[in-house]
Amino acid sequence: MSNMVQMRVELGMGGLPKGHLAYIQAAEEFLHDVQNEPGIAVEENNADRQSSSTKGGVQELLLAPGSAGIALAAVRIMKLWLSRDRRRTIDISITRPGSEPLTVHASGESISLETLENAVRRTMST
Repeated sequence: MSNMVQMRVELGMGGLPKGHLAYIQAAEEFLHDVQNEPGIAVEENNADRQSSSTKGGVQELLLAPGSAGIALAAVRIMKLWLSRDRRRTIDISITRPGSEPLTVHASGESISLETLENAVRRTMST
Protein backbone atom coordinates (compact mmCIF):
# COMPACT_ATOMS: atom_id res chain seq x y z
CA MET A 1 0.00 0.00 0.00
CA SER A 2 2.97 2.34 0.19
CA ASN A 3 2.89 3.77 -3.38
CA MET A 4 -0.64 5.17 -3.40
CA VAL A 5 -2.97 7.51 -1.59
CA GLN A 6 -3.61 6.26 1.93
CA MET A 7 -6.29 7.15 4.43
CA ARG A 8 -5.27 6.44 8.03
CA VAL A 9 -8.43 6.17 10.12
CA GLU A 10 -8.70 6.24 13.89
CA LEU A 11 -12.12 5.62 15.39
CA GLY A 12 -13.46 6.94 18.68
CA MET A 13 -16.57 6.36 20.76
CA GLY A 14 -17.30 9.19 23.17
CA GLY A 15 -14.21 8.69 25.29
CA LEU A 16 -14.85 4.98 25.82
CA PRO A 17 -11.72 2.86 26.02
CA LYS A 18 -10.98 0.72 22.98
CA GLY A 19 -11.62 -2.39 25.05
CA HIS A 20 -15.21 -1.37 25.89
CA LEU A 21 -17.85 -3.60 24.28
CA ALA A 22 -19.70 -0.65 22.68
CA TYR A 23 -16.46 0.56 21.07
CA ILE A 24 -15.51 -2.92 19.87
CA GLN A 25 -18.92 -3.44 18.27
CA ALA A 26 -18.87 -0.03 16.58
CA ALA A 27 -15.33 -0.49 15.28
CA GLU A 28 -16.07 -3.98 13.95
CA GLU A 29 -19.15 -2.55 12.19
CA PHE A 30 -16.98 0.08 10.46
CA LEU A 31 -14.35 -2.51 9.56
CA HIS A 32 -17.01 -4.77 8.06
CA ASP A 33 -18.43 -1.90 5.98
CA VAL A 34 -15.09 -0.85 4.48
CA GLN A 35 -13.93 -4.43 3.87
CA ASN A 36 -17.10 -5.05 1.86
CA GLU A 37 -16.55 -2.03 -0.38
CA PRO A 38 -14.91 -3.21 -3.63
CA GLY A 39 -11.69 -1.39 -4.46
CA ILE A 40 -10.60 -0.48 -0.92
CA ALA A 41 -7.55 -2.27 0.42
CA VAL A 42 -7.75 -2.40 4.23
CA GLU A 43 -4.98 -2.99 6.75
CA GLU A 44 -5.58 -3.13 10.50
CA ASN A 45 -3.04 -1.79 12.96
CA ASN A 46 -4.03 -3.51 16.18
CA ALA A 47 -0.89 -3.44 18.27
CA ASP A 48 -2.94 -3.52 21.47
CA ARG A 49 -4.93 -6.56 20.32
CA GLN A 50 -1.80 -8.65 19.78
CA SER A 51 -1.18 -8.97 23.49
CA SER A 52 -3.01 -11.89 25.05
CA SER A 53 -3.60 -9.81 28.16
CA THR A 54 -5.30 -6.94 26.31
CA LYS A 55 -8.76 -6.97 24.83
CA GLY A 56 -9.70 -4.30 22.39
CA GLY A 57 -11.23 -3.29 19.13
CA VAL A 58 -9.76 -1.91 15.98
CA GLN A 59 -6.98 0.52 16.90
CA GLU A 60 -6.35 2.07 13.51
CA LEU A 61 -7.15 1.30 9.89
CA LEU A 62 -5.12 2.07 6.82
CA LEU A 63 -7.32 2.36 3.73
CA ALA A 64 -5.93 2.48 0.22
CA PRO A 65 -8.69 3.46 -2.19
CA GLY A 66 -7.89 2.63 -5.80
CA SER A 67 -9.52 5.74 -7.29
CA ALA A 68 -11.18 9.01 -6.37
CA GLY A 69 -14.61 7.36 -6.67
CA ILE A 70 -13.60 4.61 -4.26
CA ALA A 71 -12.12 7.18 -1.86
CA LEU A 72 -15.41 9.09 -1.89
CA ALA A 73 -17.25 5.81 -1.24
CA ALA A 74 -15.04 5.42 1.86
CA VAL A 75 -16.06 8.93 2.95
CA ARG A 76 -19.74 7.99 2.56
CA ILE A 77 -19.15 4.89 4.72
CA MET A 78 -17.55 7.13 7.36
CA LYS A 79 -20.51 9.51 7.29
CA LEU A 80 -23.00 6.66 7.60
CA TRP A 81 -21.01 5.14 10.49
CA LEU A 82 -20.89 8.49 12.31
CA SER A 83 -24.62 9.06 11.85
CA ARG A 84 -25.50 5.88 13.78
CA ASP A 85 -24.37 7.29 17.14
CA ARG A 86 -23.53 10.90 17.93
CA ARG A 87 -20.75 9.83 20.34
CA ARG A 88 -18.71 8.43 17.44
CA THR A 89 -15.63 10.22 16.11
CA ILE A 90 -13.22 9.63 13.25
CA ASP A 91 -9.78 11.12 12.71
CA ILE A 92 -8.61 10.71 9.13
CA SER A 93 -5.18 11.50 7.77
CA ILE A 94 -4.80 11.42 3.99
CA THR A 95 -1.31 10.99 2.59
CA ARG A 96 0.14 10.71 -0.86
CA PRO A 97 3.82 9.99 -1.49
CA GLY A 98 5.76 13.24 -1.70
CA SER A 99 3.14 15.46 -0.06
CA GLU A 100 2.19 16.55 3.44
CA PRO A 101 -0.62 14.64 5.14
CA LEU A 102 -4.00 16.30 5.57
CA THR A 103 -5.87 15.49 8.78
CA VAL A 104 -9.63 15.84 9.31
CA HIS A 105 -11.67 15.21 12.48
CA ALA A 106 -15.37 14.42 12.27
CA SER A 107 -17.94 13.43 14.86
CA GLY A 108 -21.50 12.19 15.01
CA GLU A 109 -22.45 15.45 16.75
CA SER A 110 -21.66 17.56 13.71
CA ILE A 111 -21.41 15.35 10.66
CA SER A 112 -19.88 17.37 7.89
CA LEU A 113 -17.36 15.57 5.81
CA GLU A 114 -17.30 18.23 3.09
CA THR A 115 -13.72 19.13 4.06
CA LEU A 116 -12.71 15.49 3.76
CA GLU A 117 -14.54 15.06 0.45
CA ASN A 118 -12.76 18.13 -0.97
CA ALA A 119 -9.42 16.88 0.36
CA VAL A 120 -9.98 13.48 -1.26
CA ARG A 121 -10.80 15.10 -4.58
CA ARG A 122 -7.69 17.32 -4.45
CA THR A 123 -5.39 14.53 -3.31
CA MET A 124 -6.62 11.99 -5.83
CA SER A 125 -6.48 14.43 -8.77
CA THR A 126 -2.83 15.44 -8.33
